[in-house]
Amino acid sequence: MKKTILMTSLLATLISGTVLADNSVYPDANPYFSNGVYIGIQGGALFGRGYAQGAAQADLGYQFTQNFAIEANVATPISNSVDGAFSSAYAKFLIPFQDKPVAFYLKGGATLIGTKLLGYRFHFILPSAGAGVQYALTKHIALDAGYTNIGGSINLASAGLTFRFA
Repeated sequence: MKKTILMTSLLATLISGTVLADNSVYPDANPYFSNGVYIGIQGGALFGRGYAQGAAQADLGYQFTQNFAIEANVATPISNSVDGAFSSAYAKFLIPFQDKPVAFYLKGGATLIGTKLLGYRFHFILPSAGAGVQYALTKHIALDAGYTNIGGSINLASAGLTFRFA
């Protein structure tokens, strides 16, 4: 009996989540920030204690609602003062204006960093958080500018384009 109640509750939760994730339920949904897969390409500056350099970043994400997305990205320093790439996974919370092409966002997650020390390679997982703004040029293309802090000592300021496949 407990298994039946548990399975029924789980099924009801999944169905209600699917219904709520659909923007058509919300008549005031912002048409510029639709659900679906998106990719982003950005360039910027990677800086911290005693160094500053250029960086390139690529994002892949899925937007579930106009207010929530998950995102994975890879950032690579352009020079050699920081070794290796940064791989990150985020939960992203968007705050779009009602019918305007502007949305602010906050994101939080974890970043995997690889570095060399005394000839050995070490990997660290550090907490990371960021904030930014998106300006939709069309329903499928947006300008994105953001700031991310990794582990309290590594900073990434970037700007670029986001492409939505909705």
